[in-house]
Formats: sequence, structure tokens, C-alpha cells
Amino acid sequence: EVFLLAGPGGLGMFATAAGISQRAPVRWSEKVIEAAVCFPYVVALDDEFVTVHSMLDQQRKQTLPFREGHILQDFEGRLLVATHKQVYVLAPLPLERQIQDLLLSHKVEEALVLAKGARKNIPKDKFQVMYRRILQQAGFIQFAQLQFLEAKELFRKSQLDVRELISLFPLLMPSTSMFTRSHPPLHEYADLNQLTQGDQEKITKCKHFLMSYLNEVRSTDVANGYMEYIDTALLKLYAEANHESLLDLLVSENSCNLKDSITWLEKHKKYFALGLLYHYNGQDDNALQLWVKIVNGDLQDTTRTDLFDYIVDFLSFCPNRDMVWKYADWALQKNEEIGVHIFTKRPVSEQQVDGLNPEDIISYLHKYPKALISYLEYLVMERQIQKEKFHTHLAVLYLDEVLQLKMRKSSEALKLMQAKLRSLLQQSSLYRVQLLIGKIKGTDLHMELAILYGKLEE
Repeated sequence: EVFLLAGPGGLGMFATAAGISQRAPVRWSEKVIEAAVCFPYVVALDDEFVTVHSMLDQQRKQTLPFREGHILQDFEGRLLVATHKQVYVLAPLPLERQIQDLLLSHKVEEALVLAKGARKNIPKDKFQVMYRRILQQAGFIQFAQLQFLEAKELFRKSQLDVRELISLFPLLMPSTSMFTRSHPPLHEYADLNQLTQGDQEKITKCKHFLMSYLNEVRSTDVANGYMEYIDTALLKLYAEANHESLLDLLVSENSCNLKDSITWLEKHKKYFALGLLYHYNGQDDNALQLWVKIVNGDLQDTTRTDLFDYIVDFLSFCPNRDMVWKYADWALQKNEEIGVHIFTKRPVSEQQVDGLNPEDIISYLHKYPKALISYLEYLVMERQIQKEKFHTHLAVLYLDEVLQLKMRKSSEALKLMQAKLRSLLQQSSLYRVQLLIGKIKGTDLHMELAILYGKLEE
């Protein structure tokens, strides 16, 4: 048992039968006549007032004028207070009502202390539901006061349905959403504009908080079932803020609402990001059309200054051969040396499929001489394919280029190409020697002719 004692200096002391005090005292009037406990409160009577003190935080919570009182007693759970002529019943408000009144007054800490203290008086299941809701309400109060760290912790503890928070930002909700807020509501605000009274600086701060919060909960159980809401909101926030995480979101697994996201990215001129969104959703042709327009200057987006190289790399891994052929001409017309990487950087395992084997590519590249040389060099020197026609073809192209450069008297380019021709003639034994001798005879390429005769052991 625990006894309530009137201690010296106007203190109400709690003590066990052994004289041990295990709870902090409450401070009341030095003229206390009677006192009683109505958990979690201590009610005290003096010659002028009835005062109510919390046992949880030792603070005075209420003062009622009451003159000539001389009795305050607990009768079977009911507090009676009496004068010489009248008897009154003191009936406490239900705890839930008290907590809600505190929250309405934005007294978050007091509300949480009272809720925790009421735990032993409420069935466990009912308490958990009630306490979770109180935490959520407290979180929105802190959010409205821009106390974001406190709000985040309260939302996290209460496992807030993220849609309740996102719905304060109406444009961030997916257009397909059928979500309705909980009833009774967790807060008094229609939307962010009302909450901030249109203050743009506050709106920006709230959006940054939402961005951070959604990014944190995205990989937790809180996100289960709500990934479309979270990812769509993040995409919109990132695009609006020009945030670097937009691209990270789109190149990873995501649940962005496609229709909403397309509209939003177009609105904010995030065309490269829109291409990534199309690619994630299996619409590679739409992605490439956008990116090509950016490179051609038809759309303005400076996200990637190396977008042409990116497109070429993208095509080199594209499994759709029709799409490869569709955009290969555009890439090669832009830049033969880089465009040919569509074929030279392609995984070897994918180069044997119909329409993308070396013979077909060589035939296609005849209208792009620089690209053709690069591709044959790739086959002969990098992949070391031992086929006479590839070696002969490359040697003939080298020879033709050397002869043209001699006519144009381009000394530096001639030196480089002549070195390539001599190296191939010396190292390869697969080309048609007699064919090349026939082409070189009558020229001044004496060194090259000597190498060829050497191959014939003449």
C-alpha cells in the first residue's frame, strides 16, 4: 500500500508502509485540510480552494474556488467534497477527453505524459489504439509548428499511414487515389496552404521534410501497400526541387504512377528523367525519341551533357534489334567514331542473334567508312576472329585510305594509317596476299609490297 501524507513545506508525500517514498511529491497549499487520490491526480482541499495536481508530472492542473469546505473523501471511487451545508460530487472528465483538450491547446508533452500514465487504467488493446492515435495527433501538431524532428519521431512511433501526411499536399497524391482521411480527423488542416497560411518559406520547409521522411520510410514496413503514393510523391518533389535523387529513384525499382509522373516531368521539363521512367516501364522507343530530341536541340534539358554517348551505350545493350537499327543511322550520322560503339560495345552473347551478326553489320556500315574500319578493327584485333574475309576487308580499307591520303598529301594522318596497314600485314596471316599485291603494284608503297612478298617467301 502507498499512503499520501501532508509533509512539511506544503508537500504531498507518497510513502509505503515501510516509510519509503517511490514517487516525487506534489506541491500544494500549506493549509491543506483534506486530500484524496483520483488517479492520475491528487485532489487537495484547503480553506479557499480545491486544487488538482498530477501524480505524473507533479504540476497543478486545476484550481476551483471552494470556501468553507471541510470534508474531501473518496467514496467507492467517487470524490465527495462538502461544506457544513452542502455536499458536491467531483466528477473527472474521461481521460480521453482530457488528452484531446490538451492536444487542442497544443500541450503535446502534457498530453503524452497523461496518456502514458493512463495505461494501467485502460485495457491493453484499447490503450494501444488510443495511444497510437494520440501520437499521430501530436505529430501533426509538431509538424504544423515546423518542429520536424519531433514530428518525424512521433510519426515513426505511431506508424502513421503516410497517406495522411501526403494528403496535406494535394498535388502530390496519385490522381487515381481513393484515399479518405481518418475520422475523426487527426488534425484541423485542409491542406498545406491553410497550415502555412500561404507562407512560401514554410511551404518549402514542409516539402523538404516530407521528402526526407518519405525517403526514410520507403524501405520500412510503414511503406507496405503504399509504395505508389510514396514514390509518386517523391518523384514530384524531386522534380520540383531539381533534386539529384530524382534519377536515383527512376533507375531503381519504383512504383511511380506512370500517368501522373509523365505529366509532372513534362511540366518541369525533366525530359531525360522522363526517358528513364519510360525505360523502367518497358517503353524504350518513347525514351529514345525523347533523348534524341534533346540531343538534336528540339527539347531543352541539361541533365546530361554526355547524352549522345549515353544513348549509344543504351543502344549497345538494347535487346530489341529493330530499335537498334532504327536509331543506329541517327547515331552514326551524328558521329561515326562514337556511333559504331552500338556494335563494338555490344555483349558478345547478343551479337549472334538474327540481324546483328558481323556480316549484317559490315554490310550495313558500308555507307559509313570510318565506322566500318572501326568495326573491322574490333573484329580482327579485339575479338581476334580468324576469318579471311574480315582480315582481307580491313587490309583493303587500310590500303585504300593510305592511297587517298597520299593524294591529299595529309602527312600526319598518312603516317598513322600507314603504320596500321604495315602492322596488320606483318601480324596477320589470313588476308589474301595476291589480291593486295595486285592493288599495291604500280604505287610507291615499297615497304608494304616487300612485306607481302615476304609472306609468299619470295
